[in-house]
Amino acid sequence: MAEKGNNTEQLRAQAAFLLSQAKQESFDIQRALSAAGGSGAMHPRLTAAAAQISGAISQLSQALGSTPFSLNASDISALKSAVAAGETAALLNEAQAATATEQARNLAAASMAVRQEVQSLSDDLFEKKIFDPYLRFSSAEDEAGYRRRQAEAQRYINEQLARDTPQGNLNAAEATERAFLDAGAHGADKSPEYAPKLNELHQRISQLRAAMPDHGRADADRGPDTSASSRSATRDTSAGIDFAAMDAKLEAAGLQAPASTDKQGHGLSIAKPADKAGLNITD
Repeated sequence: MAEKGNNTEQLRAQAAFLLSQAKQESFDIQRALSAAGGSGAMHPRLTAAAAQISGAISQLSQALGSTPFSLNASDISALKSAVAAGETAALLNEAQAATATEQARNLAAASMAVRQEVQSLSDDLFEKKIFDPYLRFSSAEDEAGYRRRQAEAQRYINEQLARDTPQGNLNAAEATERAFLDAGAHGADKSPEYAPKLNELHQRISQLRAAMPDHGRADADRGPDTSASSRSATRDTSAGIDFAAMDAKLEAAGLQAPASTDKQGHGLSIAKPADKAGLNITD
């Protein structure tokens, strides 16, 4: 009887160890499923593995919680096969490689889409100056500040595009968005082309941020210096950022300001003119 009792305790100990192992494997599989998303070749295999592990967990938990202990040696052996750490590890490694490949593909596509959008919009804004007929300034100083900021934006955008990396493209896109908002604050938003172009850029930026593993912040370049000290040194009070006005502009165009945006980086400060009924700038 004592031998039988010792054997039962050994089986119980083995079952407890298997349960701990199964729970860890279940966690790893669920994490892999989350990373893989709801599609892909790995998804059915991971789902099947998750179901198998879940069944083993349920059986082990029930046995460990019952008296007398209901599993025998053959049951434990079968559960060991179900909770095969080597097979699970191989599956998880394969899933990780497949997910990394898919993420790299998505990142490359999103980065290229943003780059093309920035190149097109930069040409519209800085070269063709399609919004200039709509611009209004409250004073010559207001106009000078705007022109300076746009020139800084153009230089910065070109620098970031020259990096030819996803982060560089993201930095350039965020600077382009800021330059668009600056133009919109001075009347460009009256153009019928303004809102559609800004909306498309905003969507491309969101897609690229989502595709980046670090959400576009690890290698972020702060862009041109538009700090308070810099503005004070140049005595250009028109260069202050009015973020409430900037967010209002986004909302007016049917957009939402990105929550993760560093509002002092990735481009130029946005000057909200006191009066849009000033000078009319045309080419």
